[in-house]
Amino acid sequence: MFAKQIWTMFILAVFFVSGCTLQTTLPVTKPDSQSRTDLFAETGAALKSAENIHAERYAPEVYARGVYLYNAARKDLGAGKKLESIYQSLTQALIYLREAEKTAFQSQTVFEKAEDARIDAINAKADQVKPEAFEKAQKLIDRGIRIMEDGRVEKAIVIAQKAENIYRESELTAIKHFKLGRVWELLKQADIIKAQKYAPEALEKAHEQARLAEMAIEKNRYDNVEIPKTILQAEYDTSHSIYLANRVRQAQERKMTMENLFAEMEEPLNEIADALGAAIDFSQGADMAVENIVSVVQRLRNESSTMTTSAYTCESELRKLAEVNREKKQLLNKKEERIAEYETQVASLEKKVAELTQTVSSKIRKAEELNAKMKKVEGLRSLLGPDQSQILIDGRGKITIRLTGLKFSSGRSSIKSRYFKLLSNVRRAISEFPENKIIIEGHTDSKGSDEDNRKLSSQRAASVKKYLITDSKISGSHIDIIGYGESRPIADNKTRKGQKQNRRIDIVIEDRK
Repeated sequence: MFAKQIWTMFILAVFFVSGCTLQTTLPVTKPDSQSRTDLFAETGAALKSAENIHAERYAPEVYARGVYLYNAARKDLGAGKKLESIYQSLTQALIYLREAEKTAFQSQTVFEKAEDARIDAINAKADQVKPEAFEKAQKLIDRGIRIMEDGRVEKAIVIAQKAENIYRESELTAIKHFKLGRVWELLKQADIIKAQKYAPEALEKAHEQARLAEMAIEKNRYDNVEIPKTILQAEYDTSHSIYLANRVRQAQERKMTMENLFAEMEEPLNEIADALGAAIDFSQGADMAVENIVSVVQRLRNESSTMTTSAYTCESELRKLAEVNREKKQLLNKKEERIAEYETQVASLEKKVAELTQTVSSKIRKAEELNAKMKKVEGLRSLLGPDQSQILIDGRGKITIRLTGLKFSSGRSSIKSRYFKLLSNVRRAISEFPENKIIIEGHTDSKGSDEDNRKLSSQRAASVKKYLITDSKISGSHIDIIGYGESRPIADNKTRKGQKQNRRIDIVIEDRK
């Protein structure tokens, strides 16, 4: 009784705290489009919270109202109804859903032990053994949940305790049914054959053991050590009482004398002695015969022990031989693994040698190609002259002819006649590279807009190309033009010197990929 009072006080304290933390907050906003969107999100979150705490089970009425209003608001939104009506439905739905969450939390606290008892009862299959009690307890919980929604907490606590007790009692009944069922069935058989008449002492012992088993279950129904032992002993004692009752009844029905009974008892001993090859003598009674049999059995056990020891010795020797063979096999496997590793290493070295040979050949070929290009570059420098151009070559063999002597008027792309000789020499120079890709790059300083500079640089590059292919064997498809504008400076555009260097034409000679 005192424990129940403590539990009730604890539950009420939880409700006080939850009531403080789950206060309903109404949105205080105008029913405009934004507030409606926010309220839909807030109400949807409240619905999710209520679902997570199983409000449909523990606060069904309030939860159902909230869900109905929330779905009605969504339906009205799709039908294009007034914003104010939708807002009101959502506001009321939010109130109900928050209330459902709070009530569900309280109900779960109240019915927590009852629900645990219900799960334990189901695990014990009490719903099959005691279905009427199960149904009664479930109805009590459903009733208690409705009472919780009405705010009658103390009444709901009493109902929860009743439901818990019913579940625990039905669980205990089910455990007894399944664990003691075999014992009870044997006791019924003993009653049918009137074991009380023919073997009363053995039957009383069986009843006592059955009571001990039942008491063990009642003391700790979840004990999986002592209970099985007591049940097994009860089954044995009951089966033994049935056997003795049948034997006594048969002896009485056959009207056997005590002499007949003792002679019949000697027959199994004779059969055992024959099987063992032992000579027994009943002249001094069964005790002496049993002693002879025990002596033979002991001798056989000793022989068996000796044979077992010998077998263990043989087995130990076999294990040692097996271990030696295993070690030899391991050594052989290690040797084979090493040979395989060496073969793999040799193959890898051969591959690396082939790769290095190929790399060296490639580098030699590239060096030869680079030397040939360097010779051509020297020829270009002699042809174009250092005052008219700058010849550059990078590590990949790309050649850049920077026409430092070629100048354009500001904002113009036409080529002045005094630069024709320079471009004629350029034409002769690029004719030395018929298999290479030729790109004419136009560059400007940073004066003017990006677009204008890009356009002007492209026009200047086009003018140079036009001159190079006019009256020439060089095909126009052999030369590409690119106008970079001011995007690739080679000097500081803040100085006149740098601006002058950035206004340039570069002719790039590359290998075709």
